Amino acid sequence: MSKQTKWIIGFIAGFFIVLVFALDIWLKAATWYKGDRTKNPTEYNMEFTSMHTKDSHTMHMRAGQYLSVQIGIEKGEMDVEIEKKGEEPIYSADNVTSEDTFVEIPSDGDYVITVRGKRAKGYMYFKISAPIFD
Repeated sequence: MSKQTKWIIGFIAGFFIVLVFALDIWLKAATWYKGDRTKNPTEYNMEFTSMHTKDSHTMHMRAGQYLSVQIGIEKGEMDVEIEKKGEEPIYSADNVTSEDTFVEIPSDGDYVITVRGKRAKGYMYFKISAPIFD
């Protein structure tokens, strides 16, 4: 094998190694969402076939209300956090796969529901439940 042939083979191998690393970085940084999403003052619902991103929704809630939390993740990873702006989370779950609970709202204010999916498939429903104040 000639010196030039070895150089060409080495160049091609190096190119593919760099290409694989670049693709890996791109996939880790890429975000996507395929599914339906509803955001309104009393609900935040998501049904998705593929989610690899972060999303959030702010809902105004009052002390004594409850937030219904229903989560079903078939594959991938999902992290969920509910917090009043500037305070400690009232609910936090890392790599949650299934949840059906109520979270009591401790004080009036704007609460942020933040979800982070990593190649996830499933659903999440957040809904303000009684008592509902006018």
